Amino acid sequence: MLSVRNQAEPGFATVRARCEREPELLRHGAGFVFYALIDAVVDRYFPVLDAIEDEFEKFEQQIFSGKSLRATSRGSTT
Repeated sequence: MLSVRNQAEPGFATVRARCEREPELLRHGAGFVFYALIDAVVDRYFPVLDAIEDEFEKFEQQIFSGKSLRATSRGSTT
């Protein structure tokens, strides 16, 4: 299995450690390594998704509170 990344942080040392910790799964070969890599990549999106969800919740609160969306700016705490 070969993975190439260009100027990406953080690295995938945790994926390698996981593969080495789970030799019974590593016996499945490149399929498990691919799964572990994709799992790590997807997990890194959760903080981004959480931030987007927080923004949507703010908009939802503004909509249902009766406040005008034009009266508030994006990122404002009001």
